[in-house]
Amino acid sequence: MKHPNFDIRNLSGDANERLMRFLHAAPGDSEASFEPFITKAVVAERIDVKVRTVSRLMRRRVLRHYKLGELVRFKWSEVEEDMREHFRVSFDPKGGRA
Repeated sequence: MKHPNFDIRNLSGDANERLMRFLHAAPGDSEASFEPFITKAVVAERIDVKVRTVSRLMRRRVLRHYKLGELVRFKWSEVEEDMREHFRVSFDPKGGRA
């Protein structure tokens, strides 16, 4: 769905330059570090939870995410940081759940 008032040709010079740099960033660029965006389903699979759990973590503002309309995307490095910041790993020497 296209926003009726948005036209890329109307961006100011600085905003247009930043957008072009972002769009043309490639792996290994000195100015931009490239990391692909991943979907909610991929995040759920990687942390071994249901997609619904990822949605709940988003609502609780535990996981940083990017939205464009209804599209939701994540950066894996940020997911890892957020998980380390909000949760802890516990070890039970008896082998049970902590």
